[in-house]
Amino acid sequence: MKRLAILSLVGVNLALIAALLIAATPSAKAQAYGGNPDYLMISGELKHGPNALDAIYIIDQAKRQIAVITVDKDRRKLGAYRNSRRNLRRDFGHTEDD
Repeated sequence: MKRLAILSLVGVNLALIAALLIAATPSAKAQAYGGNPDYLMISGELKHGPNALDAIYIIDQAKRQIAVITVDKDRRKLGAYRNSRRNLRRDFGHTEDD
């Protein structure tokens, strides 16, 4: 009887741990919730000479433009990458509106 109670408690504890791990797992959601769906932000790396910088690429889908923001983790600052605002329509050779 005592052994059955211990096994039952171990089973309940394992089930609770499994439920906790499933519920605590974060999920990534890329949908726009009430924001402007015309903007897309992508984090990435920017090769700058021998160094690599962390960067955020912001794409304005309505105007078809891109801007690059660099991230300086050491100084905890954001900065615009030189001449980073680009017209994607012109860069990809489109002269007319689609």
